[in-house]
Amino acid sequence: MPYSAADYLALALWHFRLRIPWARKVMASRASMICSELCDFAYEAAGVHLFTDGRAPGDVTPADLAALIGA
Repeated sequence: MPYSAADYLALALWHFRLRIPWARKVMASRASMICSELCDFAYEAAGVHLFTDGRAPGDVTPADLAALIGA
């Protein structure tokens, strides 16, 4: 699974509330992911939904995962 700077840019735009279609498309794509997206995707594939807050697919940062475990 390749890493992509586009994923970081898309997440940054999304978190600054710049909801452009390109960012949503990049975040939802499985062609490339950052570590936190891959972790969320793996749990999702196993039937475990880590987030129930209605976030967009792929909208997962390392800080989001850390908050789940209370770190």
